[in-house]
Amino acid sequence: MNMIRSFLPVGQGAFCIEQFKNGVNVVYDCGSQTGVKIIEKMIESTFDKGEEIYAVFISHLHSDHINGLEFLLKYCRVKTLYLPYLTPQDILISTLIQDITQGGSTQFAREFVVDCEGALKRYCKRYDFALPEIKYVLSQEDLNDLGPEIES
Repeated sequence: MNMIRSFLPVGQGAFCIEQFKNGVNVVYDCGSQTGVKIIEKMIESTFDKGEEIYAVFISHLHSDHINGLEFLLKYCRVKTLYLPYLTPQDILISTLIQDITQGGSTQFAREFVVDCEGALKRYCKRYDFALPEIKYVLSQEDLNDLGPEIES
C-alpha cells in the first residue's frame, strides 16, 4: 500500500500527515507557535472540506502542537483523537507552560490543556461538528508507575 508522508511547513511547531492511496488520512500533531493562520492555511490546502481523517495523534499538549486542532475538527471529519494520558500533576505543568508561552495559544488550546474532553464537547456543540472518539495513550513509564490501577 502506497503512502505519502508530509511534514507541513508551519514554522515553529508540528503538523505531519500520512495519506494512504486507499483514502485513509492520519495526522500527527496540529499546531504552530508561529500562528494559527498558517495552520488553517495548511489544513485548507491539504484537505477537502469535510474530508475524513481516520486518526489524529497528539504527542503532547503544548500550543505549538494543538492550536490548529480546533480548526481541523471544524474543517474535517476526525474519527479518532489519540491524546496523551495526563495525571493531575501533568495537567498543572502543561497549564503553567501554556501560561508562560502564550505565543500562538488560543482559547481552545488553553481550555483543551485543562480539560480535553470538556473542551472538545463544548466546541463540538458550539460549532456543530462531530465529536471524535477519544482515546488516551499511556506511556510505558506511566503504565509502570500506575501498576494495577489501570488496565492496558
